Amino acid sequence: MKKRIIIFGIFMALTAIGMSQTVWNGSNTTGNAYRSGNVGIGTTTSPTKALEIKTATANDGILITQTSSGHSTFRLDNTSTAGHKYGFCSSGNGSQEGSGHFILYDYTDNRYNLFISGGGFGQPTAGFMGIGTIAPTAKLDIRSTDVTPFSISDGSGGTYEYRLKQSSGNVGSWILNNSKSYGFGEDNSGVGHIWSNVNQSYKLINFKSIGTNLDIAQVWIGNTTPNSPHNDFMFAVAGKMVAQSCYITASTAWADYVFAPEYKLKSLENLEDYIKENKHLPNIPSAKEIEANGINMGEMSKIQMEKIEELTLYIIELKKEIEAIKKEIKN
Repeated sequence: MKKRIIIFGIFMALTAIGMSQTVWNGSNTTGNAYRSGNVGIGTTTSPTKALEIKTATANDGILITQTSSGHSTFRLDNTSTAGHKYGFCSSGNGSQEGSGHFILYDYTDNRYNLFISGGGFGQPTAGFMGIGTIAPTAKLDIRSTDVTPFSISDGSGGTYEYRLKQSSGNVGSWILNNSKSYGFGEDNSGVGHIWSNVNQSYKLINFKSIGTNLDIAQVWIGNTTPNSPHNDFMFAVAGKMVAQSCYITASTAWADYVFAPEYKLKSLENLEDYIKENKHLPNIPSAKEIEANGINMGEMSKIQMEKIEELTLYIIELKKEIEAIKKEIKN
């Protein structure tokens, strides 16, 4: 009898300890550990939710352990026929089992929505995150065949696909579709580019900062740097350029100074001697100079106008001489 009393006392003590840690708000029913009403663990005697857990210890809470070859899952089911069922898994299915990955799995569509690699077993490096893939190849790998993988919205419905890639020291942002790809980024020499494909094999537009304080922009179009002795250019085109209209602001006075009374026009004799000696007109660059330095279009337009105006003065002077000769002959 005394032995029975001791056993009953131990049972009641254990029950009291369990009741101090777990609160059941409802009545018992038969079946699989089911209780109606709210359940509280480590909380007050009146839990306010279906399951309320309160803990003051770090890293404490709910622990789900799978001892077989499967994966541990915390599953959320929607009773609606149109609703989706999701599970948070500590590892994946198939070759992913037991690898220590974290997965958000859609049981309705049988699709991996989110994958965070735990590494090991020949799987992706630990810490790699995949959205729409269980084999991420970067810190963040987003893949999709039916919707835009990643979008930045301007708030008015416009979306823009975005991709970040690093290759051989180049860092770039990429815009992709099924037929074209364009990248914007910087290479390891500090030059910015707009590339025409992800392989970065062709540069469409290039730019960099120059000057003592890096306060001057230098931009050129084309896959190669323009072959020019003028390294201080701000804009260049490595190839043909077509325009319907082009205005060049002259850096010096226009050639109307030729018609000023004080302008000294060379005599035709002196002009002839100059041409024989230099093989080009005065103030006009030689062929050798143009081959080496190119043509300054604004300056050349002014010099050409200077020669046209000088030629006009020569014609006027010659006409006066012809009229004088004709008058003399007539007399």
